[in-house]
Amino acid sequence: PALLLERFGSFDPAYFITAACTFGGLLLGVLSSRFGGTFTVADFVHAFSGAKVETLPSSSIHLLPILLMSLLTSVFGFSVGPEAPMVCAGALVGSSMSRRIYGSSGRHQEMLSYAGAAGALTAFMGIPVAGSIFAIEMTRSGAGLSEGGAGRSLSPAIVSSIAAIVVIRGLFAPSSHVGGHFSYTGGGEGAALSGRAMIATAVACGAGGALLGT
Repeated sequence: PALLLERFGSFDPAYFITAACTFGGLLLGVLSSRFGGTFTVADFVHAFSGAKVETLPSSSIHLLPILLMSLLTSVFGFSVGPEAPMVCAGALVGSSMSRRIYGSSGRHQEMLSYAGAAGALTAFMGIPVAGSIFAIEMTRSGAGLSEGGAGRSLSPAIVSSIAAIVVIRGLFAPSSHVGGHFSYTGGGEGAALSGRAMIATAVACGAGGALLGT
């Protein structure tokens, strides 16, 4: 935005946000199609939502495309959300570590995959409590954590989240506060959209996504 202001003098922030997010979403869609069988959140949910834990693919194949798409979605204002690529990347790393340390143990793979997903999400978004819960509840059809391996994976996920926030805030960003990644404010200097505009945009994007998804 600063470069655009310097070059064009002024522009409507609402149009800039809409254009950036739309172009970013289209670009990610094209790249996802080009990469083919990229590991997605749907694969993560499918692997751990059934009665039997499925083995996750190798991180050496899928990790780089996921990180590339994660970088692009952050550049274009998180048009497809920051959570999905972080969960996928963390789960792949955790699964690969489990295979290296514990072999083909499905139980350890499940716990370390949840821990990796929670740690990556917490490190990126700064949410130590929500990160561990979010990674686990994605694969739960109900509200309880006793189903499958979610219960025994909760403690490792919490420890991973705490470790992530300690490393990020303690070593790399000691002056930053612990909290969410975004600041949802409708007013103040630099605010591009009002509260009503934010709600209307969210509803429109949700409806558009549902329409395209069906």
